[in-house]
Amino acid sequence: MASKALPGRKAVVHVYPNPVAHGELTITYTDLAPGKYQVALLTAAGNSAVNKTIQVAAKGQVERMSTQHLSKGWYVLRISDATQQVAFTQKLLIQ
Repeated sequence: MASKALPGRKAVVHVYPNPVAHGELTITYTDLAPGKYQVALLTAAGNSAVNKTIQVAAKGQVERMSTQHLSKGWYVLRISDATQQVAFTQKLLIQ
């Protein structure tokens, strides 16, 4: 299980598996305040591969994201709150 908090913050999200080998990524919102968030998966060039809005209702909420349509390579998962403040980032390898 891989997780990374921004400097000065504790990890609020767990992302696994990493590397992603079987076409599905699991995101657990361990300690993220309830509310709407933007979940973006960016290519190494900074282009948006996935961009969706999610509603976190409770701590421990689990979301699954299909990666089957994505090319192999490095990506960055970025989760931002309603004010566009980045709450979490994580590098991911899609195999």
